[in-house]
Amino acid sequence: MEGVRNLVLRKHNLPAARIADCLMDNRAGQAEVEEYRYFDPKLHRVTDPSQIPRQKQPFQEAIVFVVGGGNYIEYQNLVDLRRTSKSSGVTGAGGGGGGSGGSGRRITYGSTQLVTGCQFLLQLAELGQLT
Repeated sequence: MEGVRNLVLRKHNLPAARIADCLMDNRAGQAEVEEYRYFDPKLHRVTDPSQIPRQKQPFQEAIVFVVGGGNYIEYQNLVDLRRTSKSSGVTGAGGGGGGSGGSGRRITYGSTQLVTGCQFLLQLAELGQLT
């Protein structure tokens, strides 16, 4: 029975999708997002950033940018997040993929580098030769 469980597809939410979901929904008390800074361009200069009041309503737009290697699985997680939360668009930038636009939740995904599996293996081989 254990082998069969491993063959069944399960939904795995990667950290990028979980964090984006929590931040966009403004869920208070989530340990995963407590340390994230909140900046509101509509507020005037505040001396203590921890004293900025957070918005109560959920956000409809987000930019998820990964410094380093991005991947299709993260992008697909964000597309699934969009679908399950009655939203309408995930677009890719900086190597990400495209999605449909609309009036609901929109997430833009980008990364500094997006490589194929072969390119990733070549990078690992180069790193292996350095040690």
